[in-house]
Amino acid sequence: MTTEYIHSDTTLFVAGVDEVARGTFIGPVVAACVVLPRVITDDKFKQIKDSKKLSEKKRTELALFIKENAITYGIGTASVEEIDSINILHATMKAMHRAIDEAYKKHSFDKLLIDGQYFKGYTPLEWMNYSITNVSRKATCIIYRLLLPRLLRKITIRRL
Repeated sequence: MTTEYIHSDTTLFVAGVDEVARGTFIGPVVAACVVLPRVITDDKFKQIKDSKKLSEKKRTELALFIKENAITYGIGTASVEEIDSINILHATMKAMHRAIDEAYKKHSFDKLLIDGQYFKGYTPLEWMNYSITNVSRKATCIIYRLLLPRLLRKITIRRL
């Protein structure tokens, strides 16, 4: 399934889901689920290419912009205790499910687009799920959702 096909139906709301900090040794895993407007006209969105390459100031500015302009978004975390108890992969799935649930409570959506190959689907709402590896450069909703968990995780780590 290509991202072009997923985005070709402009009547659907597509949620992008991803996590940060799965490979680190400190702090929680943080995931985000973001649904952007079907038509993006603001040039500020075009400034985002790769959240890792942005300065901290720019990342913070754009994350706040996304929160204000997204159709819906949700942030989910899995604590260090959960990671130790159920392993990093299962903790990551929990964080993703929490982000999806939070976003869906605010506004429904039709499909999930997940960056990665290990997402097993999410049966409570029986969505069509697409797990795509290396999708960050290809799908707009995946690019934008990364800014939110990166920002939240940085704040959490600073508190530690």
